[in-house]
Amino acid sequence: MPRVKSQPDTPQAAPKPPGGLQMHTDPRQERLQWRVERTAWIAFAVALLLVALGALGHGGPLSDREQASADGALRLRDQRFMRAKTADLIRVEVRATGTTMRLAISQDWLDSVDIEHITPAPREVRTGAEALEFVFDTEPQAATRIRLHVMPQSVGPARGWIAADGGARVPLRHFIYP
Repeated sequence: MPRVKSQPDTPQAAPKPPGGLQMHTDPRQERLQWRVERTAWIAFAVALLLVALGALGHGGPLSDREQASADGALRLRDQRFMRAKTADLIRVEVRATGTTMRLAISQDWLDSVDIEHITPAPREVRTGAEALEFVFDTEPQAATRIRLHVMPQSVGPARGWIAADGGARVPLRHFIYP
């Protein structure tokens, strides 16, 4: 009967590879490193996707927005997400009924956002307790396009409303990133 060598109870050192280097590997550490690496790749891919969709700034289906009043007299195109101290543009289109049109913007929203300039320039600006009102000369029954060049000042949500000629209010809701 052939003799079988018994295995010793103590672990033996791994054989030395050519060149004399001895490497020690820890399978648990390698699995942990692999998980951390894969998690980082997934987080990076999600962040890149959010940027591409517009969740962190201009452009993209998550950021671009178009709204209208209930009667359709006022239409608004803007961004859901803005950056503080960065110029932005809000496009307003109003179907005027007379030779003048009043555009009111709530003071609550104006507390977070400065209007740098308006194109075309309003004929008159009036202040009220609840809103700032801009008066424009218009052509009756024509669409008047107004561009509000704004500069968000504070970080966080900015909420308010905009209305034309005392009509239905369209909500102004933006999130302002630092």
